[in-house]
Amino acid sequence: YHLKLKKMGLKSGCPDIIIEYPEGRVLYIELKTNQGRLSNSQKLWAVQSKALGTPHYVVKGEITECIIEVRRLLEKYIPKR
Repeated sequence: YHLKLKKMGLKSGCPDIIIEYPEGRVLYIELKTNQGRLSNSQKLWAVQSKALGTPHYVVKGEITECIIEVRRLLEKYIPKR
C-alpha cells in the first residue's frame, strides 16, 4: 500500500488526514496511538507547516478519543454553511 502511494508521489511524513477547504486553506492531522511517536520526516512536515502558518495537529489516543478530537478540529476549522 505504501509503495503504491509513494509511486503516486506521496511524500514521506505526509499527515494521515489532509483537509482542503475554501480559499486554498489546508488542515493537517497526524494520528498516533498513545505510545506513537513522530518519525523524523513527520517532525519536518510539522516544522514546515508551522513556518507556513498551516494548521497541523498531532492527535494521540485510542480510536474513540481520536475521532472525538478530529471532529473538534473539523468543527473549529471548516466554515459553517
